[in-house]
Amino acid sequence: MSDYSNNEICKRLNAISRLRLVFGTYEELGKFTNFEVSGKNGLSRIGGSNTFLKTAAYDAICKYVEEDTGANFDAFITAYGRASEFFETYQLAGILSKKQHCFDLLDYVYGHLKPSEVANKSLRSLLPKIYEPRNDRQKVRASLLVLLGQDLLPLYHKGRGGSKDIAADLQAMIALAEEFVSRNRFYTQLPIIETWKRDFQEEEDTRRRYNIYFVFEEILANYSLISDPGQLYSRSRELRDSLLYFGDDTIWASDDKNELWEMVSKVNGQILRHFIIDRAAKTLTYEDIELVIYEDDFGPSAFAVHPDAAIMAVRGKQAPVDKLEEFSLDIEEVAPGKMSLTFTPITTSYWLKIHRITMLDETPEEAMAPFSDFTMVNKYPEDEYRYSVDIVAVTREDIFIDREEGGYYKLPRSVNAALDYVDVFDNIGILELTATGERFIAIADMNLYFNISTPDRLTKLGIEIVYEI
Repeated sequence: MSDYSNNEICKRLNAISRLRLVFGTYEELGKFTNFEVSGKNGLSRIGGSNTFLKTAAYDAICKYVEEDTGANFDAFITAYGRASEFFETYQLAGILSKKQHCFDLLDYVYGHLKPSEVANKSLRSLLPKIYEPRNDRQKVRASLLVLLGQDLLPLYHKGRGGSKDIAADLQAMIALAEEFVSRNRFYTQLPIIETWKRDFQEEEDTRRRYNIYFVFEEILANYSLISDPGQLYSRSRELRDSLLYFGDDTIWASDDKNELWEMVSKVNGQILRHFIIDRAAKTLTYEDIELVIYEDDFGPSAFAVHPDAAIMAVRGKQAPVDKLEEFSLDIEEVAPGKMSLTFTPITTSYWLKIHRITMLDETPEEAMAPFSDFTMVNKYPEDEYRYSVDIVAVTREDIFIDREEGGYYKLPRSVNAALDYVDVFDNIGILELTATGERFIAIADMNLYFNISTPDRLTKLGIEIVYEI
């Protein structure tokens, strides 16, 4: 149980009700706490003079938010109060009403902007009071200062929160975040912002004032991760270590046996080749789906990438959120060494029509034998590609990748900061698009692709063809 004085717990309860941090209306808050709340009858009146009852109500609200977000609501309240006091003490309203100054502050804390590059002199003088780079510690949450400056959160001590503004403020926060992260090409390829946009539109439960902060923080944390090549490399290694594989080149069937699914292991996940059987037309229509199955604290999950989206990533474009699908996964051993997988969609696009598939006893060749006279039709022929791991050697300055025609591609680490962390055990190779013949040096774990299709492209990147290492 929280250990605050009666005065402090009253301040926190009043802030929750006055600012509508958790529930959009007094009625919702009253139902949750079983206490009639109004503008004149603040939440701090709950329990009368009994601090224990007030603390119990406060802890229950904290637990509710933490179960919804996984974040520490009590820590947020503390940080919110501190940021509001700092904001008023140093009169930041005029400075942080301008987006460029907000972006300078965020890029200093979450990116790589140097203090000398922060344009506003007053803001520059406050940077040591906000953030300690050496310890990576924020004395005052920069995200909260920005949200206060942009009028997306009211002041903690004396502001008021209108329930009608929450949805608009969430959209404004997303627009602000989107503009800020657009400076990082890699970030813009990921559907993080688009996913939140969709959630706010489709899921009313996400429209809580606390999400203005928690979602903004999550976006900024991802920006920080992606902006730091060392962190990005470590995260990709962690993800690779958590991948689950279900046999190399196994064949699976839907319960009605009208669809077959072949799993083919690849270096950074699996290809799920989906066959749709049309016995009347004697055709097998197939699509190759990038499938990553992994396990974390929440259990096994699967992430599926539409064939179109996989090629968009190679070309450095952002994949539409409806081309990606996330599932929770139930794994059942139906016989020794024989599994069934049940996919329950978490996202709502549901372009991948898969529910329960069971591993067959046959090899893929045996299972496909009855269809040897069927016509094979690729549903997405323009998205076919060939990928092979061809890393040969690394030196302090260069990475050498085998070249099919002979010799090696010499890729300087200076081409991208993330390459400083690459070693000979990483998944680096050549990806070739079947439809166009374009070739890319691919570091698939880090979503980095360098087009090497023409001599001009090689020259522009500083990549050489050499015959000795």
